[in-house]
Amino acid sequence: MADLIISKHSNSFEKSPAYKFMKPFFGNGLISASASIWGNHRKLLNPVFKKQILSNHMRKIIKHLNRLTRIIESSNETNIDISHYTNLFTLDTIYDTIFGQDFNFQNNPECRLHDNISE
Repeated sequence: MADLIISKHSNSFEKSPAYKFMKPFFGNGLISASASIWGNHRKLLNPVFKKQILSNHMRKIIKHLNRLTRIIESSNETNIDISHYTNLFTLDTIYDTIFGQDFNFQNNPECRLHDNISE
């Protein structure tokens, strides 16, 4: 019964004000968006997160995650811009899973492609 109420009335449940601090970092995305925006985003993304689809791409996702881990672990910086590297990880993963092409954005620290996307 609770599942039915939540799935049918998710636009009625707003996030707590604590999520407002995330908006400068995440914009109006799944994490910080209002319930009405979140509901629409979730409907669009649901098919992508089905177990069968994800399991087909796990090898590629793990490859890019391992690359990200190696880059962060080998960084000599005391302060690392983690959002820059996670954005590049995301781009690597998207391009590899959707287009079958590994552009290796993560190993190009000067890559600013994600800046154009997030603006």
